Amino acid sequence: SIFGEVRTNGTGVQTNRTHSKSLIAGVSYISEPLQISARVNGINQVYDQMFSTVAAIRNSESLNRVQRVPVRSLGYSVNSVLTVSRDFFNALNIGVESRVLRGASDEVSFVNGIPNTRTGVGGSQRFTSLFMNNRFAKNRLVMNISVRGDFIGNRNGISVSTPVSTNTTTSTSFADRDYSSLSGRA
Repeated sequence: SIFGEVRTNGTGVQTNRTHSKSLIAGVSYISEPLQISARVNGINQVYDQMFSTVAAIRNSESLNRVQRVPVRSLGYSVNSVLTVSRDFFNALNIGVESRVLRGASDEVSFVNGIPNTRTGVGGSQRFTSLFMNNRFAKNRLVMNISVRGDFIGNRNGISVSTPVSTNTTTSTSFADRDYSSLSGRA
């Protein structure tokens, strides 16, 4: 799918523009007692915005910031369900999903209508999840046992600032960080 929009925010200078392209594709296999599905998805989005200051008596407006936020994401998921029916109903669901996201915010600030500083921040994140659910049912008795593990990694975080007057770049790199969690339910 492709999406785009352009909006004004009530003044002549302030505008927003979004362009987004996404793709989702998948396949499924069903042959009792097994069902398997796999999906891939991706998105490429760019958001542009212009900011301004408006005089107190609202008779003038000055551009003070231009921002561009590009984001890309790619992910996949695989899910399987095995159904066993004998004296009772038993369905085992096992799956994995993962996504990589890269984003940035690139800005130019203005003073009195003149470019002052170029700044940029960005990084990437990887998210992976593994999950399992087993559902048992017999007559009116139903029992679910679930477990899920999530793993998140933030990578390549950076902030860069360059004053136009000196053209000297200051850069700050952020340490990579990892998070994980395990949750269960019965």
